[in-house]
Amino acid sequence: MDELLSFLARHPFFAGLNAPALQEIARAIRSRQVTRGEQVLLEGEPSETAYFIAHGQVRIYRLSPAGREQALADLFPGHSFNLVPVVDGRPAPSSAVARTDGTLYLLGRADFDRLVGRYPSIARAVLTDFAGRLRHLTGLVEELALYSVAERLARLLLRMTEAGAPERFTQQEIANRLGTVREVISRTLRDFQDAGLIRLERQRIVIVDRERLAGLACPK
Repeated sequence: MDELLSFLARHPFFAGLNAPALQEIARAIRSRQVTRGEQVLLEGEPSETAYFIAHGQVRIYRLSPAGREQALADLFPGHSFNLVPVVDGRPAPSSAVARTDGTLYLLGRADFDRLVGRYPSIARAVLTDFAGRLRHLTGLVEELALYSVAERLARLLLRMTEAGAPERFTQQEIANRLGTVREVISRTLRDFQDAGLIRLERQRIVIVDRERLAGLACPK
């Protein structure tokens, strides 16, 4: 219980609430252990649970009718997901899979509604969270619609190095993030290497000419 209370006290939704309020929220929360590769949610299925990541990583994604994956977000400890169906009561808009072993905290819709009504600061924090997610998805749509695969790949490589990505991504995972297929990513990476922009090492991509790569990422 102490670990859960500490998590809630740090989480943006609940930070600032007093100890009795945090204890009330903690009593409504269940925990779930997940293993790497475990399916947490499936797009289109009924779902009335908000999830909070205590430990581990979760990928949010959608599948095309042909089965091609479009990664929407990689989430880490402290992040939440599946809030939309908890708010509107409709099926899950996306799928979620555990990228690592981990622990999730679960809050059901009825308890969520009760707590939001009782503590207005939670409602304000949820609205702020929704605004951030909308900005993220708007940016994703913009990239898919307005930038070529090469430009999107250059932008991703720069973001990954600037953010100090916590782990390496496979070419298939990069393809899923950029809305394309692995073969296109493999060919584009070789083109980048031939042009002297990057160097491909064993399970590692090294940026050689950041200035030229940045020029490709943001064409004029």
